Amino acid sequence: MSKGTTVFLDGQGKVQLGPNDFIARGGEGAVYAHGDLALKVYDDPDRALPAGKLQELSAIADPRVLAPTALLKRGRPRRVVGYAMPRLEGGHPLCALFAQSFKQRNGLTQDHLRRIALELQARVTSIHGAGVTVVDLNDMNFLVGPQFDAVYAIDVDSYQTPSYPATAFSPAVTDPLAVARGTFDAGSDWFAFAVLTFQLFTGLHPFRGKHPLHKRMSERMRRRVCALDPDVRWPATADRDALLPAWRD
Repeated sequence: MSKGTTVFLDGQGKVQLGPNDFIARGGEGAVYAHGDLALKVYDDPDRALPAGKLQELSAIADPRVLAPTALLKRGRPRRVVGYAMPRLEGGHPLCALFAQSFKQRNGLTQDHLRRIALELQARVTSIHGAGVTVVDLNDMNFLVGPQFDAVYAIDVDSYQTPSYPATAFSPAVTDPLAVARGTFDAGSDWFAFAVLTFQLFTGLHPFRGKHPLHKRMSERMRRRVCALDPDVRWPATADRDALLPAWRD
């Protein structure tokens, strides 16, 4: 976007975006900074967030769920090409905290990890309370604040709302039984939550480690042969003792 582009933000009017506003690029488009907002512009406008879905996502009242707040439009007639959401300065993707080296480098204790897990639980609970399901509850869709005391949900546009299906899911965290049914609900979200919190504490995906019979992660997820199975051998980098009994239960 070397020459920049102009979009129209509902409630604010014309916004000029240039290279200096660029934050990141994902699979669907690019994200730009605009004051205290982040603006997501889709590569393919046909995949842009419908106005009706924005309205249903607005039922999420949790300020740490960085949900869309307004639509971006472009052209004549005006066509939706993206949306605005609150902008978070700093933060770490949740997956960064899975590595023991990251935990040691940043002095993260069991108390830090427990607080982060409870924060993640609070985000999922508030989303469900609004009648919405995350579905793609993966380790890149949550950011941990710079002080490691808060968790923020991002990429909210992919969520499942009462009138709109989810637009993404990640096989590595999604219950394969839900995928087979083609239906996702609070239970499938809590399955993914368990996967993420297991990794947060131990550094190991709960369906990894070496098993003498079941080699593929997808098969082990389907058969529910998790890392706590006595036949699973853990890598030296994982910390079995970090899985607190209360969370294991």
